[in-house]
Amino acid sequence: QDRFVATDASGLVDEDFENKNYGGLLLTYELDARDNPISPRRGYQFNFQSGYTLNLGDTEEGFGNIKTELALYH
Repeated sequence: QDRFVATDASGLVDEDFENKNYGGLLLTYELDARDNPISPRRGYQFNFQSGYTLNLGDTEEGFGNIKTELALYH
């Protein structure tokens, strides 16, 4: 093929395209102090998410992530 992924310059090998299985954990914390969830005028909303994903076939391959959101209404 004339695709970059099929060339040696891509640095990819056949094992990169094999099926891999992953497992993970996700933790979520939410604070919601809005006066009206549909149309808030006052209050705040805070969300925090943290997680970790692990390659079950090679436990040295894993990554974590963090996501936060904050909305203030005044």
